[in-house]
Amino acid sequence: MSKKICISSLKCLRLVVLAVAAMGLASWAGRTDQSGCQGCARTAFVERATSDIPFYVERLETLLSSTQSRLVESLTTPCFYLVNRAVGEDLARKDWPESDRALSRYREAEYVFLVDFSRARPATKPGATRLTIELLYNGEPREKVFTLTTDSPIETYSSQVNRMYTNPDAVINQVKPIDEVLRDFERRPVSCEIRTAGGERVVPLGEVDVTITGFRDANGRPSREFNRIVVEAKRGLISGGESVLDDPKRQAFRIGDGTVKLKYQAPAECEPGQDEITVYSSCEILDPGKQPMERTRADRRIGSRQMRLVCAEGVLTFSYLYQSPKIYKEATIEIGLGRLDFSLPYGATSNNADYHPILYMKILKAKAFKDGLPGRGFRFLPMVEQSRHYLIITNPKSRKVVEVPVWNNLLLFKWSDGADGYMIQNCIKTPSKPTEGDGVMRASGACTHTTPDGTDSFKWTLKRIGRSGK
Repeated sequence: MSKKICISSLKCLRLVVLAVAAMGLASWAGRTDQSGCQGCARTAFVERATSDIPFYVERLETLLSSTQSRLVESLTTPCFYLVNRAVGEDLARKDWPESDRALSRYREAEYVFLVDFSRARPATKPGATRLTIELLYNGEPREKVFTLTTDSPIETYSSQVNRMYTNPDAVINQVKPIDEVLRDFERRPVSCEIRTAGGERVVPLGEVDVTITGFRDANGRPSREFNRIVVEAKRGLISGGESVLDDPKRQAFRIGDGTVKLKYQAPAECEPGQDEITVYSSCEILDPGKQPMERTRADRRIGSRQMRLVCAEGVLTFSYLYQSPKIYKEATIEIGLGRLDFSLPYGATSNNADYHPILYMKILKAKAFKDGLPGRGFRFLPMVEQSRHYLIITNPKSRKVVEVPVWNNLLLFKWSDGADGYMIQNCIKTPSKPTEGDGVMRASGACTHTTPDGTDSFKWTLKRIGRSGK
């Protein structure tokens, strides 16, 4: 403390309290860093002491502080230590201007100790006692990690201390080093599997659904649901989670049931032609009410997926829907078109038939139901899959889209009973003229066809992508 004389005794008191709060154990719920820790730092506090022995019923605080001191001496490692929550709680109650600054350096503890020193049940002999120490995961809900017990034939706390902490065969040794016990309990992920809907190719600013599964710990076991991950894209954007304070481009997620879903959006520029999605583990394990998601920090890389950026000149989308009293079919198809390969006069008109290479074809969405039976195995027709070019009819002077030939046969699939299924749109049987858009950067058309059996709805949209460079 400064050598200057305190003018206000209240101010001196505040400075003393804040100084104590900043010391090693005088923390509300632990520091945010632990020097020398090569893994995930963990903290705990002794929350409650209980006893049915009259002498200790009146001295529960003594039992609590004694337990904390013994545990500190026995279990402290570079990655684990106990904290004194009472100091921080008292500081918070004082509501001083300096309190927020002091408390901002601390975080909620991941674990809680409970201690009980009571008569043995059932009593083996008069005066027999039992000392019980429990460690709980401090989440929602709480969960027991381990229970340690010692029994003594006499009603003295010191006899229990020897059995629990100091003897060569002390029970506390069963959970040392505690870092390994906690790693075994948490099953922190070291690997995962990353899947992208429709493959790894995407056009500039295109969106891709990403699913991350297969979270496994170092022993190959499924990771616990309370673990978190941090996901980032080197050039694109990740959405669906919570932006983290360390880097708003990164998104934090809880593992939950083992399936994490998010969206990846490609950057506007496709050169260079690759991007990468990276998944990191995190040391934060508490529920968001105790450790906000935005404070999640990346720890170690556990998986990555390369994304190929396709320099498409346009994206053609087909949206199809068929409904009848017994049948429902729906699909969305995306086709990436490359730069113009060659152009030929289109019939007797003054328009051109522009041939664009097909860079990729994706089934973005497809589902079907018939009398309660679902469809499965959706795919393009073989002749469609083998198509090398897509024809766009344009006006050579204005570059406007005049017509877009549309496939009638869209998809093949199987009903769940093994029967063949297919999707065929019956609206557009000839090249389709656009009814919306400026014709240069965007053009679209739609139709509806109704019969006594059902209704076909179909829409196509062509978006041209302006981009610099080759």
